[in-house]
Amino acid sequence: DCGIPVSLHICGDTTHILPDMARSGAHVLELDAAVDLGEACGRIPENIAIWGNLDPVALLRNGSPAEIEAAAARAIRTCRRNGREGFVLSSGCTLCPDTPEENVEALIRAARA
Repeated sequence: DCGIPVSLHICGDTTHILPDMARSGAHVLELDAAVDLGEACGRIPENIAIWGNLDPVALLRNGSPAEIEAAAARAIRTCRRNGREGFVLSSGCTLCPDTPEENVEALIRAARA
């Protein structure tokens, strides 16, 4: 361990390999929107942070700011309910270049709230 945080992202529904991902040595697992966040909380050790997992297309590009804020609040509640302190609210994959600015701002507002 060189002291530099390492993250691992694999696109798609990685639920079936979450334990393997956790054993990879990564400090953070970046989860795609296809992964159920509640289930991931139970399958990933608490010393490994979770990053994600809002849908970058259906929600962040095509959704409304209100839908984004509601989904973000649900994700945060899910992690809190599962005792997860290491959580980074984010998209489940790279944002689309044409994601509306107001949608990104909604995500930031939700994270700050």
